[in-house]
Amino acid sequence: EFGIYAVSTGRICVAALNKSNLETITKAIIQVL
Repeated sequence: EFGIYAVSTGRICVAALNKSNLETITKAIIQVL
């Protein structure tokens, strides 16, 4: 359902985060966890 990719340490790239997509991405990460 989501395309969230992280390395084995749990790091994710946050370079594309901005005010317009932060809430959507945060909700997706919460659902995956």
